[in-house]
Amino acid sequence: MTPANPDKRVAPVKQISRLLKKFFAVGITNVKELLSQWYGEVKSLRRLSRMLKTIGVTIRVNDLLILLEYFGIPRVSKGKHLNKNKRRVKSFPVDDRVALYLWGFCFGDARLAASLSTIRIDIHATWSTVFCIYSYLINHISIDYMSIGRLGNYIYFSAVVDKTNFSFLLNTIDETADRVNDINDLAALLAGLIDAEGSIYVKVRSRKYAFNGQIKQYVTLDHHIEITNCDHKLLKTLQQLLAQHGIKATIPQSKTGFGCSRLRINKRSHLAKLIPLLLNYVRHPVKKRRLVALQSILDVVSGKDQKQRRQALRKLLTQI
Repeated sequence: MTPANPDKRVAPVKQISRLLKKFFAVGITNVKELLSQWYGEVKSLRRLSRMLKTIGVTIRVNDLLILLEYFGIPRVSKGKHLNKNKRRVKSFPVDDRVALYLWGFCFGDARLAASLSTIRIDIHATWSTVFCIYSYLINHISIDYMSIGRLGNYIYFSAVVDKTNFSFLLNTIDETADRVNDINDLAALLAGLIDAEGSIYVKVRSRKYAFNGQIKQYVTLDHHIEITNCDHKLLKTLQQLLAQHGIKATIPQSKTGFGCSRLRINKRSHLAKLIPLLLNYVRHPVKKRRLVALQSILDVVSGKDQKQRRQALRKLLTQI
């Protein structure tokens, strides 16, 4: 990693590495984006230091200054953040695809509690998962309406949103399905569910076998996109929506250890059609990297016969 401004003197590499390891230890890899958003919101290094401590990152103000300089994040001039009234909840923009993403995410991995005027969103997950919804909500509500803490190896995140603007979170499965008008809407909905409870599996697998006294190597590609949920009706609805756009999805009869079902997409031509759309909405850093990796492998093997495909997979296997 190189500093944002190479002409400006920064701290030694070992010191930067030591500070970044504090974030990596709690599962935070997008450090620059986190610091930029939180510091831009609170505009105080002391408050930023206290907030980071709630998620298990103990870091001094002077060390925060070093990281801000390293990442090229501008300092807020003194006095601008003083005597500032708390910011009210912003009006949520009418963006159906963002709404579909948030509905999918919350249906998959959040607990919702509604009062007369607000909706409380509670999530207990890894930092990478929490950051998916945090990065959306930070643009629409004040950080004063959020709380972040650490419970064991996981992050506890809670946010209070205005019920008028976020009423779509309380929609039923059928009401949400009615808002899906095209394949991009469907991709946004799927992305929310994938970020919350989905998985992307891609592996080049090899197996050796004996043939005519010689040892040969059989190479194949295992891949699928999977969404896990205990609500079978949701998975059946998604299966029907995907079928309307020519994408086949299966729901295996075998269940997970928690008694949940899985929706699986594994046909290569259908994955090649869906992945570029999902990449516009998926925010989970690990799952996004896996989608990119799967897309690049599918590009390599597409349009080839069986012999050429196996040769390409053998080459990929040596690179991996």
